[in-house]
Amino acid sequence: VDRRQRQMCIRDRPGNIYPVTKEQSADVRESTLQQGFQSHLCLVVADGTPYSDPEQPFYDEWVVSQGTQICPRYVIVAKTKKPGLKKNTNRKLWASASILDDVAQSAVEGVSDVSLSDRTIALTWGSLGDSNIEESAKILWFNNLSNFVQIAATVYDETKPFSLAMDELGDLYCWSSPEKLIKYDDSTKYVSIYAFPKFCFAISSDYQVYFWPTGIDEENGIIKTKPQKIPSEFNAANITYNADKLYVVTDEGLVYQFLDFEEKHSNHDASFQVISDLADVLKIATGSHHVLALTKSGHILSAGSGPAIGRQSSEESQDKFIPIESIKEIEFVDINAGATVSLAITSDGAVYSWGEGSALGHAESPVSEPKPLLELEGIKFAKLSTDGDKNIGEYTLGITEEGFVYSWGIHKSGCLGYGLSHTAQITPHHIPNQTHIRAVNIATSPIHVNLLAKAKLWWPSHHLTEYNSWEKKENYSSLLLIENTGCASLATAHEAQIFESLFLKFLSGYNYELKQVYAINNPVLYEKFLAQHKQKTMTEYEKSEKAEFPEKSRQYVLSYWTNYVRQHEWNLGHPPPVVYAVTAHSHENVWKVCENGIPVQDDGQYGKGIYLTTYTPYAAKDLPSSELVAFVVHLAALGSIYPVIEHPKQENSLLGKPIAEEYDAHVVLTNANGEPYDFNTKGPLFDELVLSNENQAYPAYVVFAKQKDQIPENTQVSEEVNEESIVDWILQKKNRTDNLLLSK
Repeated sequence: VDRRQRQMCIRDRPGNIYPVTKEQSADVRESTLQQGFQSHLCLVVADGTPYSDPEQPFYDEWVVSQGTQICPRYVIVAKTKKPGLKKNTNRKLWASASILDDVAQSAVEGVSDVSLSDRTIALTWGSLGDSNIEESAKILWFNNLSNFVQIAATVYDETKPFSLAMDELGDLYCWSSPEKLIKYDDSTKYVSIYAFPKFCFAISSDYQVYFWPTGIDEENGIIKTKPQKIPSEFNAANITYNADKLYVVTDEGLVYQFLDFEEKHSNHDASFQVISDLADVLKIATGSHHVLALTKSGHILSAGSGPAIGRQSSEESQDKFIPIESIKEIEFVDINAGATVSLAITSDGAVYSWGEGSALGHAESPVSEPKPLLELEGIKFAKLSTDGDKNIGEYTLGITEEGFVYSWGIHKSGCLGYGLSHTAQITPHHIPNQTHIRAVNIATSPIHVNLLAKAKLWWPSHHLTEYNSWEKKENYSSLLLIENTGCASLATAHEAQIFESLFLKFLSGYNYELKQVYAINNPVLYEKFLAQHKQKTMTEYEKSEKAEFPEKSRQYVLSYWTNYVRQHEWNLGHPPPVVYAVTAHSHENVWKVCENGIPVQDDGQYGKGIYLTTYTPYAAKDLPSSELVAFVVHLAALGSIYPVIEHPKQENSLLGKPIAEEYDAHVVLTNANGEPYDFNTKGPLFDELVLSNENQAYPAYVVFAKQKDQIPENTQVSEEVNEESIVDWILQKKNRTDNLLLSK
């Protein structure tokens, strides 16, 4: 037993290691390292005791003699996966991204919304503190290590944007500029956050109210003051603050107010006072001269003056909360208030508004009684947020249950979501947001907007159609993403950014200047592509990936392609892989490919099928370098792959022959002339992918690009190539794009 345990410890563990067995563990742990050995290794179970039961999972513990034997290489920040997530027992839940929504639904059983990543991303736009408003009226994206679950927006020092966010762990973050994210140094955990120009508020996990002054110490990059607890004897559920009045809704539905908060918050004699004519309240919303209260039964009461109270009032009744009679038969689930406007969402998702100003959404103003927004009839809304300033405009944004964003009002700093080219939208209009996100929360300030969204990471929008600017062709549509190296529109800005990343990372497009890029939507080809993909199983691909071949060069080709497949994050633990590949065409034929797909080459030199490559320069090698080159970027469903090394002029050539039996594709590494790569020589390496039928490729993008200069050679093979180093070299070559960009 001793011997067998020692062998198990030593197996695949090179070095001068002393294996510690169960019987020795207590003695060895209290002594120095065994003489003649540089480290100890012991197998243990979960509680740290030595491993002995073969049925139990085991772990390991290492002891090294000195610190120079270890070198820290990576820092990993992670969280335990949520329990109760059902998985298909034959497949893993996708690690980072969905391939296609339909494939996603079939890949994982019992998980709703699987096409959305667990990561929540934050977006912000409007006047973001830059001196050049034209430049700052754009959507900015940034990630954080923890997922945000709530977000708020306001201003401080009258003109500076301030954003507040809370992550799923209950920690707080803030920023004035999206590039400078600050985490609060606070051990208290929170469940809700609220931001206003003078103060921020939060409800802690024990339902107490905390506050602190709004703003950032810009010189030191820290918050000015830590959150302070306001003494109270109730459990807080909701907060709002306006005109120096703090309103707190309790879990029992009572409403407390703290008057003259700015002056009296430090006075321990000052306290909350209950509002006697309110009970069973769910939420409070305040404007400049009015207050709304939403009850748990769905009724709305109002107090104050002006059209925004939604009813007739007298001077004597301004401080009393009175139900709004005209909507007493309607059940509401949410309310929101701006300076002079009131908004509400019904249980059916309909939007009502009343008051005065451009944030109403009605063509006329003022509106003295609640009135539905007819332009939004049939659309179900989940959240609303309104804000603004008399100088630059008042506006409203709303999120539908499907995660789309609508805006209306007037705003000179781009808060409507269209940049500075579109500053007025009196009635509601859909912002053509990116199809790879679903909005889940929104917050507005007088000068900027914050949005939380679930992200569909990396996948293009070719099969989705909510953009208003799709241009209809014969049997397909195209959407301009990039025009003269810049984003074609604010709405497609992130889509364009994603495409540029994939063009560099996966297709070696660093040598081309993008002139125009179009996303393609062809429902017929897309459905065929999906059907083809669903026919394949992961087992088929894994079988080909693990195949053993007697020829070392064939094994090298397989290793190269396996590495390329794994660089596409969505292929990790996923049904048969889908990769990016490219073809080059004349300007006339490129649109025919979008309509009909790529034709099969009967006399292909590496087999009969559809030919693609992952190297943009290689795809265009036969086209004049001085002209504008037309590329089509495809999604390619590989299935099982067979590595080809046969020269097309040899007797065993695959010229014009069908794809190898039991395989779905041929893969080959080539030199610049298109001949099989000779691993004993130096020179640039390229590849060709041969698919068995036209349904394995879907044209996702059309690219018109200009070559910057001559095709740069790849990393050269060293003069002394041996079998031990060749596979490492192959893997390094595919990463050459990132290395080249870093060196530049």
